[in-house]
Amino acid sequence: MFCGRPTFDPDKKERPWVRGVSDDRQVLVCPQCQADRAGWAEELDRCAECGSTRLSAMLGEIVCRQCGATRSAIERSGTTGA
Repeated sequence: MFCGRPTFDPDKKERPWVRGVSDDRQVLVCPQCQADRAGWAEELDRCAECGSTRLSAMLGEIVCRQCGATRSAIERSGTTGA
């Protein structure tokens, strides 16, 4: 999301990559950016139902991994794509 670093599997002792949604797009935050950028999670979208940032974007829908709420990416942006 921030540095553009290619994804890799971190050592088991390292912090894992974090998956989230920003502007209705699936993003990954690398372990180094998590450590170096205070407040990085504030740039992630939040669930309208529970406020969680544990969102996944798939097949045009945003799914909250915390409460299971789903919505279309179009609902939030208010566009139809036409």
